[in-house]
Amino acid sequence: MAKPKSLQAFKDDFDALATNGSIGDPNGTPAYLYIRVSSDGQAEEGRSGLPRQIEHCHQVATEKGYKIPWDLVFADDDSGFEFEGRPALSKLRAEIRSQNRRADVIVMEHLDRLSRNADWHQGYLLHEMREHGIKDVFWKPFYSRVERAVMGMIAQEGMEHEIERMREGMLKKAKRGRITTKIPALGLKLVDPQGRQNTIEARKETCYAICEDTAIVIRFIYDAIANKGMSSYELVKALDERAKVDRRFKPPRAATWGGRTIIKIIRNPLYKGEYIANRYRRERITVPDKNGIPIRKWRSCERPESEWIRTKVPAIVDEATWELANKNLFKNKGFARRNKRYTYLLTGLIRCATCGWRYHGHTSSIRPQQRQYKQVQRYFCSKIHTTPAKRAAKPCGQPSIRCEVLDARVWAVISEALLNPEIVAAAIDAKYAGDAVKAVHEQIAFVEREIRQKAAEADKLYKAYLAEAFTAEEFAAERQCLTKQRDTLARELQHLRSQVLTPEELAEKKEATIRLLDQARNSVDLANAPFTLKHQLVKLLVDEIVLNTKEGWFEIKGVIAEGFFPIAPDPVVSTSKDRST
Repeated sequence: MAKPKSLQAFKDDFDALATNGSIGDPNGTPAYLYIRVSSDGQAEEGRSGLPRQIEHCHQVATEKGYKIPWDLVFADDDSGFEFEGRPALSKLRAEIRSQNRRADVIVMEHLDRLSRNADWHQGYLLHEMREHGIKDVFWKPFYSRVERAVMGMIAQEGMEHEIERMREGMLKKAKRGRITTKIPALGLKLVDPQGRQNTIEARKETCYAICEDTAIVIRFIYDAIANKGMSSYELVKALDERAKVDRRFKPPRAATWGGRTIIKIIRNPLYKGEYIANRYRRERITVPDKNGIPIRKWRSCERPESEWIRTKVPAIVDEATWELANKNLFKNKGFARRNKRYTYLLTGLIRCATCGWRYHGHTSSIRPQQRQYKQVQRYFCSKIHTTPAKRAAKPCGQPSIRCEVLDARVWAVISEALLNPEIVAAAIDAKYAGDAVKAVHEQIAFVEREIRQKAAEADKLYKAYLAEAFTAEEFAAERQCLTKQRDTLARELQHLRSQVLTPEELAEKKEATIRLLDQARNSVDLANAPFTLKHQLVKLLVDEIVLNTKEGWFEIKGVIAEGFFPIAPDPVVSTSKDRST
């Protein structure tokens, strides 16, 4: 099982407690172990208590008679409020739901390792485990629903207060003119006010100083864009070539340079001597996925400029060079090869069977045998636009294909499906009743039960007050707490319901699809249907096309019947772009 890279460092702590490769009782019943840290950095710095978690879970597993081998350890680097985005926890949940699970017990240190959201996440995860016959064992156990709720609320409020304290500390530090980042930018280093690195003062009163070893790369980048007129693509190639002979030009956290890295460096005002703190904030937003179903995601949002905190730092390039580089970068954008004027039927849907990169459309003009120029459209694997170093490291080699060849073959497959609307309607039903939708329905049912439970608790509280078990002040405080919890659950329920189609919405979607199908079937010739109609139907019925032009096949994934289909070889000779892949 894959674990976060930083957590592999704690394998030694596991092995120190293990007997025959397992912690706990070496002769006990197999059990899973779930541990979690808030961030990768905490794991690497040893501040997360991961060794403590392993030791505590070893103790309780020994007492209860459970054996935990390393391959049953699931570990995440993630904050404590959400649970759906954690890779290891998602794999663990999928395994306990499968028929091939390897244990019936999960050992954890505290309840908040599952989630610090006490509103409903903790209860839902525990309910899910028990519904599938999984026993949960905690080093610090709880013995009732009330105690679980209290423990969860304490953990949730503690984390919220901790986050707020950290934010206030960062703001005060920024207002003193200090640097708040933990990771230095390329070309700079973190020092104390006396210019010393790795001191206690450097962590508290952090300043920036120029790191001459890597500042040479920053000056090279700005000079290339501002004075030499290079594009970001040309610059990436030049940097990769230099990195082969000069280690200072190696990218900071990758094997090769990338265009986005160059653009971020050029746009960063840090390099003209201006550090900006409190510029961004994170927020949860609801956006539709590719099927139009609302999902929640984190995004960084820029704060109003009046809230920014600016600090002067040593400049690596002068302001005139910085401005000219950004002006040229904006000008280059207008000439970028990706800014196309043409439309393509399958753009955004094709994925390379070899390297997994997306295909994109490209239009060129050719003049065959001294005749009049004509335009030829082809689909290319996007890897042709990467640097030679990246292509050499992971070669693709898939030739391009004319759009008219692939479009015609894919449309022929779709046309067959159009002749049988019952198959399409059944496929739509299956698409919107998959495992992901089922999981959301389970969450809805759990939150609805929690809301009913809160209503019952409020009724019991009122009866206890009438029996004079509480004073008026105590009753008001308890009722306010229950009302707040119920309102939170109601908001969560509304969001969860927005993620699934109601029967009416599903019927409307099917009806709209059938109307499109009827319109297509009633066309004089399906093969010559209008491009707009074809494009609508392709987006509706196809999720992805996996293409292998070398072997002459493609795979369709989507609402229509999935499968592999042959494709005739493209008789037109491939261009030099194909050979570059």
